[in-house]
Amino acid sequence: MAKIAINGLGRIGKLLLRALIHQGVQPHEICLLNDAVGTPELHAHLLEFDTVHGRWPAQISFDSESI
Repeated sequence: MAKIAINGLGRIGKLLLRALIHQGVQPHEICLLNDAVGTPELHAHLLEFDTVHGRWPAQISFDSESI
């Protein structure tokens, strides 16, 4: 099983994450989402509500250290 790390959750990082999940990659295979700015709560919100690509109909949750 491959482990996936995404460096940055800007426009490209969010699109990559959506594409991976859409292709069937399991969330536990994504071991690192690295972004120096923001909190897990903010990143969960920005993943769900994108101004260009619209709302992502996925269940997104977060805790104090992860999404």
